[in-house]
Amino acid sequence: MSENNVERIVITRGHFLFRRIASFEMEIRDGAPYVLSSAFRRAKEESGVSVYVEGIETAEEARSHGSAHHGIAMFSAAVPLENEMPVVHMPVSDAPGHAEIMQVSGDSKKRKLARACSVVIMPTEFPEDRLRSSISLDD
Repeated sequence: MSENNVERIVITRGHFLFRRIASFEMEIRDGAPYVLSSAFRRAKEESGVSVYVEGIETAEEARSHGSAHHGIAMFSAAVPLENEMPVVHMPVSDAPGHAEIMQVSGDSKKRKLARACSVVIMPTEFPEDRLRSSISLDD
């Protein structure tokens, strides 16, 4: 059990994860949302990259833990697990589905995570200047 009496689970390849994304961490390419690798930077106070386990939390609940303008991307836990990035369930008092992806170092790992994402909730403040063609120098 964790400190807030939520049973910790082992994250497996069968789980799906949510990641909060800001408008500047995605683009529209060929009419579709595309998550940038910058969406997988670790916050200074965390040991890994924060995600939320689908099934313990909904996409809307995961979104509520951040800024109101964030969107939500979803991807399979198989992606980090198969690329030497363990996923550890670390529930906190207001977020029972909170987990962290560990060892997210290097651009190639961040790109793999970003490319696996499907945007399920668009950010509400999406600036027009972020619209690009399918050619990008970032990813």
